[in-house]
Amino acid sequence: MYIRWQTRKRRRPAFGRRAGGGDIHNAAILAENVRVKGKPTQRHATYLGGITDSAIQIVHKRYYFWQKVTLQLDNLKLPRNERERRNIESAIALKVPRPTKAECRRVERDRKGRQRRKDAASNVTARRLGFNGPPPSLVAPASASEVQQPREP
Repeated sequence: MYIRWQTRKRRRPAFGRRAGGGDIHNAAILAENVRVKGKPTQRHATYLGGITDSAIQIVHKRYYFWQKVTLQLDNLKLPRNERERRNIESAIALKVPRPTKAECRRVERDRKGRQRRKDAASNVTARRLGFNGPPPSLVAPASASEVQQPREP
C-alpha cells in the first residue's frame, strides 16, 4: 500500500492571501496495486484526509489533519504491520509535516480555552434569559429520603 496524492486547484486560498490568487487542495488517498485481467491498476483503499497548501503552514490545521489520518489508519482493517504503517505515515509527512509535541500541547490548550470561553458565554446567556437549570420535577433526587412516597387515599 502507498499514498497517492490527488490535487485540485482552488479559486481562492483557504487561508491567507497568495500572489497567484489560488490554492491547491491535497487529498491523501491510500491505494494498493492489484491486477485486473492481468493488468496492474490502482485500487482506492480509503481517503485519509485533505489539506490545502495554505493550511499546511498553520499548526492547528496540520494537527487536525494528522488526527484524521491517524483515526482513518486505526479504523482500517489492515494486517497489523507496524512497518507498513510507519512507511505510510512517513510518506504523508513528506508533504504535511507532523506537529511537534509542543505544538500539539499548544493546540490542545487553545482548544480547551475556546471551549471554556464558549461554555462561559452560554452560561451568561442562560442567566440573562432566566434559565437557572432544569425544573425540579426533572432533577433526580439526591437521596432516598427526598423521594416522595405516593399518598394512600
